[in-house]
Parts: sequence; C-alpha cells; structure tokens
Amino acid sequence: RMSKVKDFNSYLRDSEILPGINNGQEFEIDGVDASSLASSLVGFMIDQGMSFDPMPTIEFVEDEQKEEHPFFRRTGYYNLLDNGIRIFVSGRALKDIIRSLAHELIHVDQHLNLGWDLTPAAKGLGEDGDEAGDKIEGDAYKRGNLMFRKFEDHHRPKWK
Repeated sequence: RMSKVKDFNSYLRDSEILPGINNGQEFEIDGVDASSLASSLVGFMIDQGMSFDPMPTIEFVEDEQKEEHPFFRRTGYYNLLDNGIRIFVSGRALKDIIRSLAHELIHVDQHLNLGWDLTPAAKGLGEDGDEAGDKIEGDAYKRGNLMFRKFEDHHRPKWK
C-alpha cells in the first residue's frame, strides 16, 4: 500500500537536484521548488527508457522578452549548440512550465538519440506548411505531453 506524504515540497526535496538544473540551486514557483520538480521529471523520463547523454543544462529564466506581447512570448527552447534548455517562467503556471520542460526534453532526445535536424522547427512553424518542422514539433508535443501526463499520474497518489 502506498503511503501519502504530508508536504509535496518535502517529498520533492528528498530527491537530489541534478547539478545541471539551475546550477543545482532551488528555484521556487508558486511555493513549490521547481528545480526539484524538474529534476524529478528528468529522472522519471530516464526511468521510462529515455537517455540524455550528455545531460542538458536546464535554466529557469524570469523574463528576457519584456518587449514582446505576453501572448507571443516564447515558453522555452532547446539550444543544441550548448545542449541547454531555457524555460521562461514569468506569468506562467507551474504545471505549464514543467510541461514545457517535458516538451524541450523531447527535442533533446530528437537531437541526441534520434539524430534529427532540428533546424526546421527552430525557424518556427509558419504558414508555408513546413513538413519537417511539423514533424519535429508534432513529435515533441505528443511525446512531451504524454510523458508529462505519465509523470503527473505517477506522483499524484504519493501526496495529498
């Protein structure tokens, strides 16, 4: 029988934060340690058979897009040149932030393990019907959201 934990933050802190996530520092969003949650997601995805070698760095970024309209701001990106993920957090719900991380981790998998050229998706999905970009983003949305859902379902019974 599974026992429930009293405090979700304490539950998350029981697992070590990966050094590549915010340089090993806690980052709190809505009272929850997002660094531990991100580390837990990475570990879960590895447990599900994914491989991240080398492990990407993951950084939560407050806001570097102030000039943009809030609707059109980027939510995050994977930079294959430095194997780094940046997730923008300003004005976003924690759940959406971690879902974005799952999406970007799929891009890491596409690049490191599947050998896909991510250039078409990096250019954006315009009106020109770019099939390569559609394939890349479609895969990241599908697998990222499914992985996020499995991660959420895995942890939900462990806390109240």
